[in-house]
Amino acid sequence: MARILLIRHGETIWNRERRFQGVMDIPLSEKGRAEARQLAAFLGDKHLDGIYSSHLSRALDTARAVASCHDLEVQVVVELSEINVGEWAGLGWDEIWEKWPELGRQWHACPPEAPAPPGGEYYPDFQKRCMEALDKIAAAHADTDQVAVVSHGGVIRAVMNKLLGLSWKTRGKFFVRNCSITPMRWQPGGLVAVEGFNDVCHMNIE
Repeated sequence: MARILLIRHGETIWNRERRFQGVMDIPLSEKGRAEARQLAAFLGDKHLDGIYSSHLSRALDTARAVASCHDLEVQVVVELSEINVGEWAGLGWDEIWEKWPELGRQWHACPPEAPAPPGGEYYPDFQKRCMEALDKIAAAHADTDQVAVVSHGGVIRAVMNKLLGLSWKTRGKFFVRNCSITPMRWQPGGLVAVEGFNDVCHMNIE
């Protein structure tokens, strides 16, 4: 079972402002770049057999910071990108509830059972592509390999909910910090063992 270190990207301004980003290419903030450097320093002496990333710059630049400490190229996997929230990109919940009160209520309560945001992605499809992307990465590596996968908060929450079979009512407990590490052992097409969640021991948390 390959060991996957599933990592959220560093902070962006929209993270700080609690705005939906989706597939909008919002760059790392100054703090986010500093977080990426902290992550890279922590992983600098850890053996990695591969580094993968979403194509969005906030993840890709975080992954490149890690790669700078290793003799590895970042491999871009588009399927690791955040959920496409369509017309909700750039908005906060208050704005969504004002313009789409019923859909906003349904999506906030349980995205897997709600229609997709206008122009956006249906949540079960998003969850499926995230799981398949990680399965393909694990299949490309030996059981003894360890790889870093830099993605997004929504991706990590979707994967964790799927793996643990939790009710969406528990989603509030899944707050994923920027540059946190969620390690897991992944057998392609089979067992996944979650070893930890949201580890930020390497970060200077304010």
